[in-house]
Amino acid sequence: MAGELKSAKPPMVRHPLREFDVALAVWAEIVFVAVCHQTNWDRLHGHVMKIARSEPGKLDPSYLADLDRDLTWGLLGAGLESRVHLGERSRILNLLGVSARERAVRDYLHGVMATPVFLGGPGGFYEFLDSLGPYAEDPLRKKARILVQQLARSELITPKDPELLAPAVDYHIIRLYMRTGRVYPARATGYRTYAESKLARPATLLSLRKAVEGAMQLTAEFASLRIDDLNHLEWQVARSFCTREEARCNKGPLPAKLVDLPLVELSQERSGCPVGSACFGRIDAHCRSLVEPRSASSFY
Repeated sequence: MAGELKSAKPPMVRHPLREFDVALAVWAEIVFVAVCHQTNWDRLHGHVMKIARSEPGKLDPSYLADLDRDLTWGLLGAGLESRVHLGERSRILNLLGVSARERAVRDYLHGVMATPVFLGGPGGFYEFLDSLGPYAEDPLRKKARILVQQLARSELITPKDPELLAPAVDYHIIRLYMRTGRVYPARATGYRTYAESKLARPATLLSLRKAVEGAMQLTAEFASLRIDDLNHLEWQVARSFCTREEARCNKGPLPAKLVDLPLVELSQERSGCPVGSACFGRIDAHCRSLVEPRSASSFY
């Protein structure tokens, strides 16, 4: 599996706000990642960046702290597919606004963006994110890790300790790792359980995410890829080829969920999924039927 992605290292991304205001760009990404769960990443990202450029006051912590459901819809609705999870997004924005206001976040960002940043240790960027309510809720720091990867890939931050870039395990990644056979149920009955996508107990889900995290670290090592590059590539494969609805083993990427050009080229070369030739699920119906368990949390 590791060898399948060696040639697909993703390109660096030039952030649309980088030349405009780096601190604002980082804050806009913090807001975006906090509320982006179970929706179209590209659509919501473009919408939040548009707000940051044209109406930055609507991303001010004091404004976010007082949003109700209707105001949240007015702010984000054009970037969302439906009002599902709107109450949870409103709660997240309120919590983020209150904690960021108390933390004087914009002053911090203007100071820290001037130089390369430490991710770990006292005063590091991970510790800063832990002070922002929604980013402290997940014991595996999925949102924080996704955010840091996003900022590093778009060169909004330069980590002094890039070895601390860590796997961000979400439901797309879990599904891909189960179907490719890198993580699988310990008992035969588990295949039926995961094929039915039942609501998982928090402890079960945490154990599964830790197993996937370990498998990701091994994959990155054998593929000679930095973990943020691997994470980005496999997330694209999972959401555009290995979807919840079907394993698109012999099909191209979904038009509504674009992938990077190297993955498009691999898909064309291999007549389907870029990792299909090394995927156990391609030849095993039980493995191919697996889907990620459901969760009641917003950080999954």
